[in-house]
Amino acid sequence: MIYKTILVAHDFSDSGVRAFHRALALARVFDAELHLLHVVEYIVPIDTSFGAISPFDGDLTDQLMISARKRLVHLGENHRIPEEHCRVELGSPKIEIIRIAELLKADLIILGCHGRHGLGLSLGSTAASVVNHAVCDVLSVRHEPK
Repeated sequence: MIYKTILVAHDFSDSGVRAFHRALALARVFDAELHLLHVVEYIVPIDTSFGAISPFDGDLTDQLMISARKRLVHLGENHRIPEEHCRVELGSPKIEIIRIAELLKADLIILGCHGRHGLGLSLGSTAASVVNHAVCDVLSVRHEPK
């Protein structure tokens, strides 16, 4: 199999860093186009009907999106990945990773997995869902235990 378009989902965790480095290596081997994706999960506001005060500012999601975009673009710049190949989306990581992979016609999705629970305790729920629903190959890079 020759990969032409690789999407790496980066959550800025240790396993995300490992997945990113694996993606860089494979993109070089296959001379593939590399795309970076970070998904900001929507933060549900706290119900204030019982007098609780929400600790979230109204624009927290926007701030998270801006911050994630800066981090992803900076990472891309350091590795010669064009800014237009760095995407930040808002939503469910499971859904957005698959959606963006289909939009890009990616041959391969690479993402880190935390190994907390799920498929035989080997994949996290996001990785397991992407593996089960993606229309292309998926490489789940395991977090290295300390």
